[in-house]
Amino acid sequence: MLLRDYYNNKFGYNFYLFVDFIKGLEEYPEIEDFLLRKLEDMTSSIDELEAPLYDYLYRAIYTYIQTQNKGNLSFLYEFFEKDFLNLFFSKEGYSIMIDNNIYEGNNPVSIENEAKISIENFDNLDLRLKITMDANYRFIEKYKELGGFKYIQNCIILSKIRKYTELGGDLSFFSDVEENSILYPLYQIFSNGVFSETDINNFYANRTYFENIFYYNYD
Repeated sequence: MLLRDYYNNKFGYNFYLFVDFIKGLEEYPEIEDFLLRKLEDMTSSIDELEAPLYDYLYRAIYTYIQTQNKGNLSFLYEFFEKDFLNLFFSKEGYSIMIDNNIYEGNNPVSIENEAKISIENFDNLDLRLKITMDANYRFIEKYKELGGFKYIQNCIILSKIRKYTELGGDLSFFSDVEENSILYPLYQIFSNGVFSETDINNFYANRTYFENIFYYNYD
């Protein structure tokens, strides 16, 4: 069974509306390729098949708010957590989306600066970046009592990893993240392209780039 058929069977016409909503906000709607994956391949990669839908929704909401579109999105409340939707459609949620920091206690840590440090120290095997430490994501715990918190946390962390990659940060620093870390499963999702082929393409491009620099410097 394809993912598309699984979701259609589970959510009915509202899923069609959801896909149409996503496609209308993507220049190159990668959700189409995602839905053509086999169900059994996904169940071996993740525990919850709803998780990728939240990721696509999170990214779509960001674009939707920027476009200032007006429309009836009540169908989303039929199968997404209400608290998740209310948070990210709010001003607070938009602030979260555009915030390119993580937080060491109450102090912001720039993801751009973390990426810069990684570029300048890509061959320092002893360096541990703040973006790879669970403690610097505890700011997300303020939403712990909200319905769908696990999806809220997942989407925020994935967005931070993607931003770091977009800014040219060396992803090899994530290889030391321990399996019991909240980052570990999400980095695996990113690096294996479980939700998005763009993720795995960016992962391999990043790895190839820094491997080439490393071997060029040490030849």
